[in-house]
Amino acid sequence: MASTTLSWSSSTWVQSFSTGKVFKEPTKLSDKRATFLILAQKKAKKTRAIILKEDVSELGKKGQLLNVKAGFYRNYLLPTGKAQIVTPDLVKEMKMEEERIEAEKKRVKEEAEQLALIFETVGAFKVKRKGGKGKQIFGTVTAQDLVDIIKAQLQRDVDKRLVALPEIRETGEYVAELKLHPEVTARIPGTDKFAKVIDFLRRQLHRDTMFVYVNSAFSPNPDESVIDLYNNFGFDGKLVVNYACSMAWG
Repeated sequence: MASTTLSWSSSTWVQSFSTGKVFKEPTKLSDKRATFLILAQKKAKKTRAIILKEDVSELGKKGQLLNVKAGFYRNYLLPTGKAQIVTPDLVKEMKMEEERIEAEKKRVKEEAEQLALIFETVGAFKVKRKGGKGKQIFGTVTAQDLVDIIKAQLQRDVDKRLVALPEIRETGEYVAELKLHPEVTARIPGTDKFAKVIDFLRRQLHRDTMFVYVNSAFSPNPDESVIDLYNNFGFDGKLVVNYACSMAWG
């Protein structure tokens, strides 16, 4: 705390208009003293709570909530349409939009997981090519070939850019990867046995004993290829597999 003491004196000047003389009437210094309190503080900066309507370099990303100087908002962000003032209604709308986006992300991921399960259950897709000498084939097998087969057999559309294939220039069995989602990758091996389907159902249903059938008609040999079963008994893009906890069909 700072203080200062100020003293002052006063005098009266009297002018005689008749003689033209000037008389000075001195007074003594006043004994009165006054004390003043002087406070120094910074001027408060005005800020605004805003939401960015687009990415702003060195400031933030679209949809981000920020506190910025009032002048910066008034002179730059507002005229350029890059931000707007946050209001209770706007916060409510943002929350609803975030919930909608999260629900959509969850739906897309679940759909990708289901598709991955279908691919891994089917186990394999056969691509036919004219052969050359030995195991050689004419041309090569591409991602588009696999996408076309998936569309024909499963009635599923897959972007060929999501398919990763090794170079295929001769007959044999190969593994393809489909990046269906940032968190979901399906692997399509060349030879998956029906035993894999049985094992999958046992793990999902937490049962050691499981009787599995195709088209409610027969129980395949666990060593049979899933793709062969699909090619022979599948319909409408599906291989129908039934299960029971006790023997149901022969």
